[in-house]
Amino acid sequence: MKVIRTLLLIVIMILLISACDITGLFKPGDPTATQQPPLPTNTPTTAPTNPEIQPTPTQTKPTDKPVTPTATPFPEYLTHFVTDESGAITANIPTVWTDQQTLPWLDEAGREVGIIFIASTNIDKFLVLEAEGVSISVSSQYPLGYIELLDAEVIPYLATCDDTYHTRWDFNTEIYRGKEAVFNCHGSNWEWLSIMTMVSKSDPAAYIVRVIGFDMIPIFGGQFRDMLLQFEVHPENLP
Repeated sequence: MKVIRTLLLIVIMILLISACDITGLFKPGDPTATQQPPLPTNTPTTAPTNPEIQPTPTQTKPTDKPVTPTATPFPEYLTHFVTDESGAITANIPTVWTDQQTLPWLDEAGREVGIIFIASTNIDKFLVLEAEGVSISVSSQYPLGYIELLDAEVIPYLATCDDTYHTRWDFNTEIYRGKEAVFNCHGSNWEWLSIMTMVSKSDPAAYIVRVIGFDMIPIFGGQFRDMLLQFEVHPENLP
């Protein structure tokens, strides 16, 4: 009889778990206004040389093709610091983001105003929001402030992503002050886009930063965005 009761309890537990809607557990909460990610401490490695040149995220509009989560679970748990080819950006990224490129940041007139560092499992797919990744752009001469820059950056993504919270959050870290928007993409609970713009708190006029990160796995909210903010700018290497 004890064996029968035990088997019945196991069956009941399986049925209860199956009835639960687990997808709602992975929706990110509102970004906080006081994110304080740890600063880079370990020695950066060097990004791959001679990358194939690809368009920047601002030059490629997202598509509305449905996608599925990548096969790599929880890559934020295994990260390392890398430095782009120009030496201007050092960033903490998942070790699985092996596709890396350094590109010029161009203004509307085609003039080089800064550096873009892109890292992903597949940059071509990241640029159309079909693979997780990050694009970090830094400029010491960009003509807009960080608030105006965020307003301009969100526009190309509205065709594919949903402005879920209809909010632009202020945030402060130990190094940066900025604003952030978080979008849900392709109508999927698994896909979230973070767009952040910021300046240095110690010298706001030194440079401006744009960070675009796309997450397709069930680690959302502060953990992913904190990882995106773990980067360092070397202004002496900016154009």
